[in-house]
Amino acid sequence: MEIPNTEDWRFTDVRFLPIFKEYAKRINLVDTINAMVNTQMELSIGETVLAMRIDTLSGRTPLYRLEESFNGMDTELLLGKTIAPGQFNDTNLGRAMDQLFHAGTHKIFSQLSQNAIGCFKLDTRYHHFDTTSVSVFGDYDHPDQPLNITYGYSKAKRPDLKQFMVSNADFTLFNSDDISVVFFGSILPPLQN
Repeated sequence: MEIPNTEDWRFTDVRFLPIFKEYAKRINLVDTINAMVNTQMELSIGETVLAMRIDTLSGRTPLYRLEESFNGMDTELLLGKTIAPGQFNDTNLGRAMDQLFHAGTHKIFSQLSQNAIGCFKLDTRYHHFDTTSVSVFGDYDHPDQPLNITYGYSKAKRPDLKQFMVSNADFTLFNSDDISVVFFGSILPPLQN
């Protein structure tokens, strides 16, 4: 038996990234984004988003110089097909993010969430809102005040200050008095305990 020449072999540490790629495949991340974002770019927007997520999860935090990050990586393993690292240049990433913005990131996120709910058979009877209290001080005599800024249980341990609550979901604000919710511009009824 002939021993292979390993001098030309390249090894990269991909850790858990193929597992993430499999979950992205299960929720149909690439195809969903491609269907929702109209583009004529050679590199699809879905593949670009997958690459950005993989790059972020790999421990790098900036969303630039992805071509350097993917240089030497097995893109077929991580993205499902061989893509030249040069395709992930800053110009393509900027165009992709512009297209995502114009398509509506909330719509895309909502569809991907629906995909995950269906794929993993998630129980949607219960909802969780993670909130942060924002303490404020001063006078608030605005006649059309959108929030009831008031005293209440202070997560910041500052019961002497008035506050309002902000959810981790974009554009979701909680009124700390009656927990009524402004969600994507619509007022929902108070939450029940």
